[in-house]
Amino acid sequence: MRRELEQYLWDRMRDIDGSGEMPRDIIGDMLSRGMIERPKQAWRTLEKWWRKEIYEYGTTIDLGWRTQGNLSSEKEQCHASMRS
Repeated sequence: MRRELEQYLWDRMRDIDGSGEMPRDIIGDMLSRGMIERPKQAWRTLEKWWRKEIYEYGTTIDLGWRTQGNLSSEKEQCHASMRS
């Protein structure tokens, strides 16, 4: 997904404390607005975030939550791991 669409999903998504929306609902809204063509686009983004340990889910990828406050933390973690 394009960076601005990833940010849109991230900003609306629920946090570890439960505030925010479920990714499944946001993805459905993005589909209905024509922002994405298929849910698979967003699911791949969720998988990417899960691999980077900034997103967590139980058994269903689109019913998870953010584990960090913002996407810039992802960049900081990546740069820190490259320096180590």
